[in-house]
Amino acid sequence: MRDRPHWEFAGLAGTAGHQGGALIYNINYADGSFHSKRILKYYDANDFDEANEELKMLRMVQTQHIVRLMDSQVQAYNGTFVISEEYVGHGTLEGLFERLLAREEAGNPFRVPERFLWSVFLCFVRMLLVMKYADEDREEWEDPETVPNDGRVRPMIRHNDIYGRNVLISDLGEGEHANGPLLKLIDFGSAEIFNPKKIFNPQDGSIIEQKDDHTPDNLWQAAYVVAALAAGRFADVQPFLQTDEYAESDGSNERGNMWETITFKRIDRPGSLLHVLRRCLNDTDSIDIEQLFRICQEKVLRPNMQEYRQQYEEEEEEDIRRMSMYEEDAYIRQFIQEMVLNADVDEEIERRRRGKRFSMPMPTRAIRRASHVIERYHRSGPAHLG
Repeated sequence: MRDRPHWEFAGLAGTAGHQGGALIYNINYADGSFHSKRILKYYDANDFDEANEELKMLRMVQTQHIVRLMDSQVQAYNGTFVISEEYVGHGTLEGLFERLLAREEAGNPFRVPERFLWSVFLCFVRMLLVMKYADEDREEWEDPETVPNDGRVRPMIRHNDIYGRNVLISDLGEGEHANGPLLKLIDFGSAEIFNPKKIFNPQDGSIIEQKDDHTPDNLWQAAYVVAALAAGRFADVQPFLQTDEYAESDGSNERGNMWETITFKRIDRPGSLLHVLRRCLNDTDSIDIEQLFRICQEKVLRPNMQEYRQQYEEEEEEDIRRMSMYEEDAYIRQFIQEMVLNADVDEEIERRRRGKRFSMPMPTRAIRRASHVIERYHRSGPAHLG
């Protein structure tokens, strides 16, 4: 029988901020054999309320497309507050974009299949659904991101930071994840909860519940990321990913600019990915998220290869007509294997920004202090705060 696993500090997960960051740990058995990895997201002194608020939101959206909590409470030691989360091993969408850009600059570009992009978009839509119908009573992490039918009005979460750096890439699977890996949203540190409001109904004197729906805000950011991956040339779209410049606003002053500047060498007709993305970015408020879910799911689960080939053949540009081969199963498998599963993500893990946006880098001394504090946390066991 193996002894209790030992935790070994493995490195930083991203750039630490002055209010906190995250650490990677290897969990090994006493005989040295590997057990698992874990992420510990930590907050500095006086940030318990912020840590607890993020934990509360994560508990309300614990489904497959949200990073999994590994402990149900905030843990504390000497002014450092800790949230324990699962480790997801294939990096982020931002890292994937950077690898695609590097291939392009090296003269060996890799075309991103449209079927892969539909799978990415479906993952995003499932994230949006669970944030639209957040549930304080959610217990099962495996719950699917579906539309509840019990008539209860639930809280709504606006994430405010849906960018490639906050989307982790997990493994391939079956069904929806056969041609695109499972994606997981992280970092709810900037998110907001909108609880239902009780409103008096003058018609019958009853009290009804309503809530503000901020799904369009979440959708615009998600569609922006997918559109960036759909670009024909990644060097052209790179300036649009400098999201720190726009983060103080809702991004409305930037909407539409991507379409005016970038040439997307893809099919652009009703029902195509580009057509749907353009509507999501330019007419976001009119999008029915549940209808969008059905569209994405149909494209992922029942791809019409004959239609793909025919649509490509009907394109006027020769470059686009030749691209139907990139939708074939063999190419998609090659793309995922080389650009996702075989990718070296060590450097990219170091770039993951799981601390605060716009914060100064944490001094080395403070990083050592945080590591030392969390090391003690493992030796002596957690102190739960209510």
